[in-house]
Amino acid sequence: MKNRKLFVTAILLCMATILFAEEKKEEKWQKPSGNQICFIVRVALSNNINTDFYTIGLDAFNVNDRPITFGFLTKALPETSSWIGFPNYGTLGEFVQANIAKKDLKDAENGFYLPTFRAYLFNLTRAHFYLPANIDVSYPSDAKYVYIGTFIYTLNESDFTIKNARRIDEFDDAQKLLNEKLGEEVQLVRAEISEHKE
Repeated sequence: MKNRKLFVTAILLCMATILFAEEKKEEKWQKPSGNQICFIVRVALSNNINTDFYTIGLDAFNVNDRPITFGFLTKALPETSSWIGFPNYGTLGEFVQANIAKKDLKDAENGFYLPTFRAYLFNLTRAHFYLPANIDVSYPSDAKYVYIGTFIYTLNESDFTIKNARRIDEFDDAQKLLNEKLGEEVQLVRAEISEHKE
């Protein structure tokens, strides 16, 4: 009887371990420090990409549960300023927070050029593709929280070329989520977006 109870307990512990191991971790958002600006953005695909084929070519087995992630590179304005590298911040389809030090934006004059998002299959740096934005982003000098926008892409599944791209406004959803994530009400502002001119 005692062995049976131990066996049942062991099985329950194993099941609990599996369930909690597969549970997605809640992404914790941080308030920007005194020398940072918090940018909120969402990048999504309107069509599902069948990535099974690419697991073989990339030798990326046991990665089906890994989402497509993304980051982006920007160039401070004016054009003579240096490139600013935003790391790989989040998962496609979800709102993402990026707290960026103001010193990294010091030449930007409250704005920067956002040429592209860089997405990663299976969260692998060697398996990236680009989602063009080609916009100038500006915001008030006293802004602490800035919503850049929501970018929706439709891809050709065979080669990841862009069939369609559009930007939509989900400001209210972003504001609500930001308040929930931080546990208090903060003032999010819309970035002013314009098409980049060469």
